[in-house]
Amino acid sequence: MFAGNFRESLLFNRAVLRQPIDLSAPDPEMLKTKREVSLATQTAAVRIKVAELAPRTDDSVVDRLMAKVAAIRRGEKVIENDPGDVAG
Repeated sequence: MFAGNFRESLLFNRAVLRQPIDLSAPDPEMLKTKREVSLATQTAAVRIKVAELAPRTDDSVVDRLMAKVAAIRRGEKVIENDPGDVAG
């Protein structure tokens, strides 16, 4: 659903930005609309890039936690400095 709506939004933005402007007598409302649409499109592009750069879920974190829980249940000490941990 989101992908379809997002695609329609980008196609609308593209259509608006491709509309020609008469530079001899530019329509201020159309210029304002094009400016707003271009800013919205840039914002969407940045959000997509940021989403792509977000760290992926790492199953090894879950595996490490489960191993620690199992060790605690066996009565073992589980204090260690792991470079992958961010707390500390």
